[in-house]
Amino acid sequence: MNKFWKKTVGDCMIALALTFVITALGFSGDTTVLTPSHPDISIDAGEFAQIYGCSGANRIDIGAGAHVEMLHMPGANTISINADSSIFSVSQSGSMVTFQGEDGTIVKLPATSTLQNIVFNDGEAFLGVKVLLGEQQVTQIPSAVNPMGDSVFPDPSGHQAGDTWTEPVTGMEFVWIPPGNFIMGSPNDSGGKEEHPQHEVTLTKGFWMGKYEVTQGQWKQIMNNTNPSYFKKNGIENSDNWPVDSIAYASKSTPEVSITGEGGFLHGLKAFTGLTFSLPTEAQWEYAARGGVEGQAYPGSLNNVDAVCWYRDNSGNTTHEVGQKQPNAWGLYDMSGNIAELCKDKYYTTYYKNSPSVDPVANGNGTRVIRGGSYKSHSGWVRSAARGSQAQAHRRSYLGFRLVLNQP
Repeated sequence: MNKFWKKTVGDCMIALALTFVITALGFSGDTTVLTPSHPDISIDAGEFAQIYGCSGANRIDIGAGAHVEMLHMPGANTISINADSSIFSVSQSGSMVTFQGEDGTIVKLPATSTLQNIVFNDGEAFLGVKVLLGEQQVTQIPSAVNPMGDSVFPDPSGHQAGDTWTEPVTGMEFVWIPPGNFIMGSPNDSGGKEEHPQHEVTLTKGFWMGKYEVTQGQWKQIMNNTNPSYFKKNGIENSDNWPVDSIAYASKSTPEVSITGEGGFLHGLKAFTGLTFSLPTEAQWEYAARGGVEGQAYPGSLNNVDAVCWYRDNSGNTTHEVGQKQPNAWGLYDMSGNIAELCKDKYYTTYYKNSPSVDPVANGNGTRVIRGGSYKSHSGWVRSAARGSQAQAHRRSYLGFRLVLNQP
């Protein structure tokens, strides 16, 4: 039978059940397909399909001659399109999508699409795929762009401390931190025992560090417009420029709120940009926080904590928009306070007694190092040398992070 079946419903599960009923009755031809948490979706040859991106699919296979309208771009890893098929998308969620298309395939995207989160044929040429932005055909896609052109890190001697770079896909801003030596920790007559002994550390490679803490808007951009933050605002005043909070270093049960691991923020960021970002090591964090200036208690100030930091005495018990306080000597904002920042290292109270002097990092699973203190910390916990810890799966309103891009 060639009847046209089309039904728009708010409840995706009801609509999917309806599709199953139609199939069971033996109808073929034009059909509507909806996708609630579907691992794989196949659109048969000659079918008409509308896909409502209720969540996402791992793979969508579209048969020859099929016509597909995607009313919301699902978080599909791969969309495989046979010859003489067409796919039209009228909105995007920001997920990473890979199109595999044969000669004769048409892919039509909204005129406002950037294509920066879409890959055709594993990043190769279009190979016969006709790609339209609105009504205009395009012939190439912006590739993942490296910070300095053809190489991610050309000769480091060309960079000065504090040089900035804006990652072109996400718009995130980074600051160049050169290699060097510094004194890590606190003298024995100050700070906590976990900050002792004070010791010299050498970092042999420079790195790009986030100018600001990762924001709620940036998290939403990578994580399909979700926002786990406790301090989020909607309506007239939004919190896109506030630091993201209430995330976990790693959580297998809830990867959508995790920084690391499959499905976590770093995984999604690599898919967006083609670059491998990470959390800073604890040594990288303290080195960058000190900004090449020894003897300052706080990043950017000898003793004026209010000038550089949102903490217990001035925060009003909430986080604040990033970049509102004075930066440190290398142009990094909010290294003290606002949100406590997770590091890559596993936390050991006595780590400094045996830590390497060159490029130290404490590997392993378990409790992670946090640095910088937060909006609810007293002044002693927002010092450059202060060390804290957090279970890797725990989420807290005071917990966030910033990124680094390491030199290969």
